[in-house]
Amino acid sequence: MNEYQRSRNEIRKFIQTELGGLLEEDQKKLKIVSEGDLQSCVYFHLRDFFDDQKFSRWYILNKLPMGKKEAPKKIPDLVIARMREGGMVKPTFLIELKETERYKESAVVQDIKKLSKLIQKYKKCEGCFFVYSVYDDKLNSEEILEMMDIIRDKYMKRLQYRSKIVSMPINAVHSMTHGCYEIWKKKRLKLRKYRK
Repeated sequence: MNEYQRSRNEIRKFIQTELGGLLEEDQKKLKIVSEGDLQSCVYFHLRDFFDDQKFSRWYILNKLPMGKKEAPKKIPDLVIARMREGGMVKPTFLIELKETERYKESAVVQDIKKLSKLIQKYKKCEGCFFVYSVYDDKLNSEEILEMMDIIRDKYMKRLQYRSKIVSMPINAVHSMTHGCYEIWKKKRLKLRKYRK
């Protein structure tokens, strides 16, 4: 296994196994009360991981316009790219972010369609992650994941691309006791209202 494959696999493993837990902790600590906060937290955790691993040729890019110069651009929230020795940049992972109060099917459909178009256009991309931060006291993360994957499968006609989009719901609500949840909810709503 070469250096590129090793580092790529480590990045994928970190996103799939550790990032969700870190973001859930951020939700509990009220570090995420908007989509901008979610993007900041994801960027922070990725950058921290990259620094720990000493990845020298990997970059995390915010809002990278993707497409030909004349064509309309699709802009994923984050792109993890690797710069080759010759200076060419290869987008390897795309990350789309969404934050809502309750689970919204329309929000999931919109971002799945966006990722679907990007992954079909950039076939060399290794994968996409759809991180969905939601505060739903009626649905737990597993139920949200199931609904997200049903939507993904519906809009991803080609099986070869389906596995490239990984759904990652973040919902800390169900891991709190009732008393803690009520206090947390009041604080979060005050912070959210202040931001509007």
